[in-house]
Amino acid sequence: MDGRKVRRIQIETAAGHKTSAILTADLTTPPLGLTVRELEVASCVAGGLTNPEIAELFQCARRTVATHVEHILTKLNVASRAAVAALIAAADAYVAPLPTAKIELPKDLRQVLLSSEGERRGPENLHRTVSRRPIRLASIFPEGTAGRHDVGSMRRGSELAVARLNRIGGVSGRPIEHVAIESSTDNLDCVIRNFQDMDVDAFTLGNFPLHAASAAIRVASHGGTPLLHGMVNPALSHDVMENLKTLGNTFQVCATEIAYLSGFARTLSMFVDTGQWHPPSRSVALVVRKSSLAWARAEDLQREVEASGWKLGLMAAADDSEPNLARVAAEVSRARPAAVYISVFSEPDLQTFISALKAHGSPPVVYTAWSPTVPNFAARLGPLAEGLVWSTVIGTYDDPVSAPFRKLYTATYAQDPGSGGAAMHFDMVNILAAAWSQANAPWDFEVVTAALRDTVYRGAAGPYYFGGAGQRALSFPDDTPDASLGHMHLVHQIQDGLSKLIGPPPLTTHKFVPLTAVPQPVPD
Repeated sequence: MDGRKVRRIQIETAAGHKTSAILTADLTTPPLGLTVRELEVASCVAGGLTNPEIAELFQCARRTVATHVEHILTKLNVASRAAVAALIAAADAYVAPLPTAKIELPKDLRQVLLSSEGERRGPENLHRTVSRRPIRLASIFPEGTAGRHDVGSMRRGSELAVARLNRIGGVSGRPIEHVAIESSTDNLDCVIRNFQDMDVDAFTLGNFPLHAASAAIRVASHGGTPLLHGMVNPALSHDVMENLKTLGNTFQVCATEIAYLSGFARTLSMFVDTGQWHPPSRSVALVVRKSSLAWARAEDLQREVEASGWKLGLMAAADDSEPNLARVAAEVSRARPAAVYISVFSEPDLQTFISALKAHGSPPVVYTAWSPTVPNFAARLGPLAEGLVWSTVIGTYDDPVSAPFRKLYTATYAQDPGSGGAAMHFDMVNILAAAWSQANAPWDFEVVTAALRDTVYRGAAGPYYFGGAGQRALSFPDDTPDASLGHMHLVHQIQDGLSKLIGPPPLTTHKFVPLTAVPQPVPD
């Protein structure tokens, strides 16, 4: 107790793989409209003490105690000491430590039998309620100007999911307290550590550079806090696979970048086999991030391409942070491939690459990944984007499951969600909610992570099942022949300023259009 306030102590336990408990202490006004002293007296009354015993305990006159009891009966609108005991029990309002060892707490004061009609005049509809500790979720996104449009849509997607869940009562009666912040790359591990000190129950991460993401994942593993992310660098899931005992709290909601490369070769063959494209050669080029090549060997990527009947004419490795894609574009132009795959780079870097490639004249088919999922990508790039083929291993479908999300997002934010990041982070929150609903308490991380491993969830951006190596989601058809368990490799082309779905065949709405005359970029 502190002056006119008391500290409300709550202890909540949960039995999962092991018994766990959490204690919270909040400074608040005394319950039931009582003063601090009246609450102390009421606790003594509830414990069976008489007025003389209470007066002796507090070293005051018996008349003073009688006055306190009168005030308590009036404020609680009851007529007996037994009713006071029932209300104190129902509100969990006992003062601790107990003023005296003489107080005996009945096993279940809720069962007090009121002997007269007057004793039933307590507050109407009073039930014994247990305030449940909220679920605490931290969503962390990269700060800075690069990828601003992507970060904004991801953040709004997670906030939309939390708001929707809280409108229907949270998860198992627990509201979700959501903190969405941005962090610098260098400070990410410290931010994770600070949130762990605040007893958060889960993390979701935006797209950070490999070194920052790896460090953050390891920090989160120290407390076992569940962490979901959608980064595609194969090193992340490989690390989890190799260290599952310590990193088993980490889940990747999409396939790795290797799935993009598999889809690239498969999609080109589909264009040829269906007569949509007659390439000038079977030569292709790959522009990949150095960090990806650190795990995926160049000969493996070459084998992947050649297995689909294509010849790898050039493989260029670009630095993740300073890729110098204008120089890489010059190398690609000299190699004269029929098509070039360029890895997941930021929108400004991708713009630099396409502009430089077109400046050399007669560019190949450009096939990229992820960046064009960001809202209004084609409008920002203008003529440079025309004819661009792009894919994603996680994204919204044109179906009754994705449609309600798009409608809700658009109605809430008056803008289009794009086809990737917003839906993915919306789904991350709902996947966690499904796992939390299977646990007695969100802080029972063993139960929550076990539920995540067993979860099959169909969200706005497709199906999720963490059965891939390193607890990552599956890709269809590369990881699984079952489309209900794996994300489709969705392929689009920007035609007349709009992204059109051109593959895979079951979902195709438009055909691939090879551009024979490509508009040149307008000089700044």
